[in-house]
Amino acid sequence: MKHEIIKRVEETRQKFSEIYGIKVKKLPIKFTLKGRVAGRVTYNQKYNFNLHIAENNEGFLERTIPHEVAHQVSVQINGLLRGKGHGIAWRRVMRSFGVEPSRCHSYKNVVAARKTTKYDYTCLCGEHYILSSIRYNKARRGKVVYSCPKCKEMIEMSKAIRRK
Repeated sequence: MKHEIIKRVEETRQKFSEIYGIKVKKLPIKFTLKGRVAGRVTYNQKYNFNLHIAENNEGFLERTIPHEVAHQVSVQINGLLRGKGHGIAWRRVMRSFGVEPSRCHSYKNVVAARKTTKYDYTCLCGEHYILSSIRYNKARRGKVVYSCPKCKEMIEMSKAIRRK
């Protein structure tokens, strides 16, 4: 699949070069994305793709590759301020390639990027609260104190729960 993605990026880059009469910059291609993100371009630096999504979904080459290359083309033509994101400039580039501009994919078999730890907190009144690892770390560092909305007492951690 990596070779097919690399080939499709090159073909798409060449087609955009012909359409706009410019040399679309060749960027390195990585395959380190995880989770729900299908592809990403870091302007003028690299393309990065999610192999799990690519291998498990038809249409990845036809939708995601033009989407990401269009971001690079849009920035190259319009500059970073006007060309970045999913604005008018990017949509125009997508349409010039014959692809309907769409911000989000609807691929199946998409898994969460990583397992997260949730923390079970309890209050003196017996109420239980589940805190994310972000909130847990803020409390641990002393940046915030969480209290029970019912009795106003400080809540305390009882255990960590591993979740997907």
